Amino acid sequence: MRANDDPASIESQPPKLARCLWGARSLVLARRGEINQATQSAETLRSLAPDDVECLGIVARTYALCLKAGSDSTAETDATGQG
Repeated sequence: MRANDDPASIESQPPKLARCLWGARSLVLARRGEINQATQSAETLRSLAPDDVECLGIVARTYALCLKAGSDSTAETDATGQG
C-alpha cells in the first residue's frame, strides 16, 4: 500500500478517500508495531474528522493496538532482561 510508505500521497486525494487512507495507514502501522507513525496518522485522521464516529472508532482502535504493541515489547524486555 503506497499510503503506508508515502503519507504525502494521501494529502492529494479527495477528502473522503484521504480519511479512509489515513485510517488504514494508522491501523497497519499500529499492527506492525510502528507506534509513533501510527499515532501521528491517527491524529491526522482525528483532526480531519473530529465529529465522524467511524473515524474516531479507527483512531481508538489504533491507540488500542499501539498500547498492546507497547505492552508486548515491555513484556519481552522484562522476560529477557534486555531492552
